[in-house]
Amino acid sequence: MNALASDPVKRGSARARRVLGALDSRSESAGESRTRLLLRGLAIPQPEPQFSIPTESGTFRADFAWKEYKLILEFDGKYKYFDFGPTAEVFEERQREKTLMELGWKFIRIDWSDLERPYELQARIVSALGRSRKSRAA
Repeated sequence: MNALASDPVKRGSARARRVLGALDSRSESAGESRTRLLLRGLAIPQPEPQFSIPTESGTFRADFAWKEYKLILEFDGKYKYFDFGPTAEVFEERQREKTLMELGWKFIRIDWSDLERPYELQARIVSALGRSRKSRAA
């Protein structure tokens, strides 16, 4: 960022500052980065990326979480699930998900195709937040 401020060339520097400002080192994949940027543009409460949740069987790190709603959004890329068949990593992830569900956490799982329909994704998130709000009030 400092180099942009001190560089005498101004063409494109405003755009470069916007791009650099949108970066977040917590994103672990292109899919998570794209999801984070999409979520920023939606009219929803913003989740916390890479949210750690300690459990008796270890700590689970969710791609995105709304702690107060106990809602997790996970981006599922094709690579882990399909390119090499079931792996120990996938099995462990399912076990952690089961543990978190037993603790009252809800999940929304998305993939690349969901990012092409942002308003449908927004509706899913709003609906899940609403259900979570109702269950917390009960």
